[in-house]
Amino acid sequence: EEAVDLFEKMCNNQYVVNTSIILFLNKKDLFEAKIKRVSLADPVAGRYTDYRDGVCRCGLGFPSEEECTCGVQRKAKQYCSDLFTRQNRNPEKTIFTHVTCATDTGNVKHVFNACKDIILHDAMQPIDFM
Repeated sequence: EEAVDLFEKMCNNQYVVNTSIILFLNKKDLFEAKIKRVSLADPVAGRYTDYRDGVCRCGLGFPSEEECTCGVQRKAKQYCSDLFTRQNRNPEKTIFTHVTCATDTGNVKHVFNACKDIILHDAMQPIDFM
C-alpha cells in the first residue's frame, strides 16, 4: 500500500503531470512463487478484498521456465499493475508497465522499447496521430 501511495504522489506531481511513466513491477520470480501459496486477497487486514482469482494451482511459473496455464499469475500481475495505474489522474498520461525480474537481461530491451514508445507517442500526440 505504501508503494501505491508513493506512486500516486509521484505520478500526479505537478512537475511530471504531463510526462509518461515507465512502471517496473520487480521481483516477478518471488511473486510467482508466492501466488502459489497465498492469495492477494487479505480479508483479515481488509486489503485487496476485490481480488477474486485465488491461488495458482497449475504449478508452473517460477521456478519453472514455463508460463502459468491456469491464468491466476497473469490475472494477479494485472491486478497489481491496475492498482498503480488507477492512481493516475491525467487521462492524457501514458503509463508503460513491465513486470520484471532484476536478473533478467532482457530488461534493457524492455526499457529501450518503452522509451521508444513514449517518445513516439508524445511526438505523435500533438498532431492527433495516436
